[in-house]
Amino acid sequence: MARNIRGALGGNLVRALRIARTEQLRAYRESTRRNYQENSEIVRGWIWISARTERTCSVCWALHGSKHSLDEEMEEHPNGRCTMAPWVATWEELGFSGIEETAPVIEDGATAFDKLTDDKQLKVLGPAKYTAYKNGELTLSDLVGRKTSARWGTMRYEKSLRELGLDRSVLLKQYEKDPIKGMVNIEDAINQISNIHGKTDGSTFSLYHGNMAGQPYYSVSIFPDLSKTIIGKQITIDDLKKFIKPYEGLARNKNIGIGTWYNPDENKTYLDFVTLVSDEKVAIDLGKRYNQIGLFNLGKMEYIETGGTGESIDPLPSLLDRLRGLE
Repeated sequence: MARNIRGALGGNLVRALRIARTEQLRAYRESTRRNYQENSEIVRGWIWISARTERTCSVCWALHGSKHSLDEEMEEHPNGRCTMAPWVATWEELGFSGIEETAPVIEDGATAFDKLTDDKQLKVLGPAKYTAYKNGELTLSDLVGRKTSARWGTMRYEKSLRELGLDRSVLLKQYEKDPIKGMVNIEDAINQISNIHGKTDGSTFSLYHGNMAGQPYYSVSIFPDLSKTIIGKQITIDDLKKFIKPYEGLARNKNIGIGTWYNPDENKTYLDFVTLVSDEKVAIDLGKRYNQIGLFNLGKMEYIETGGTGESIDPLPSLLDRLRGLE
């Protein structure tokens, strides 16, 4: 009961505690910086030190180990736990040559973060940013923002994916089309894909064109970051919903199809969003550009090798850039 009362009525207490912690630490950090300034003949600046735990935000992970001048204040966010360490002059800079340096080497936050397990990285970043991070669409330093507010002053904050132009729901919404006559809805498409795959071990389906088998198009994969693998041949309706629903805007693009393919040697089924191209030369060039082993001639139901290794290219263009390239 006490916990419930505090949850309902303790808002002012929480705010008061946040202010007290933040301002106490701000005073401590600033007094530390002033102390460093008084000893500038030895202290060259200060180093940002974060706790580097699963509770540490991505901004503080990114800033860990970064060096700052004595004139720069530590612009930590409210409730931040980070602190300063002195950046001292070397023996050589102090006029003593031949003395071995004993100052510890501080690993930068980005390097340390990269060594974390996937589970720990996911806890720090959250699902959407973790996916973008793993796909190489952003680095930790990209997430570091700086803003000034009347309440807290100047501070660092974590940028949103929308600020970085990486909000997939926003990107894909730009390519959503209003339903047109004859266009297959998502639920019907999922049922048809499941039926076709069950009969033929593979399918390519477009919400605009329906079943692509026998149609004069070429299927090219340029979205390796969105693909999914399922053990076995059978694809359930739930499997397809989980794969397609998050990218419904992409699926509704007239140049995009939904592909499935069962590999009996591996006993795996691959789900993919594919690009539908009507010109063979354009399709082959696209396949080579994205290092694809091959592409599929849907009209003749033939596989065409393009000479790639199948590994994702590095860097992989952003999702928006790839979609723009299809226009």
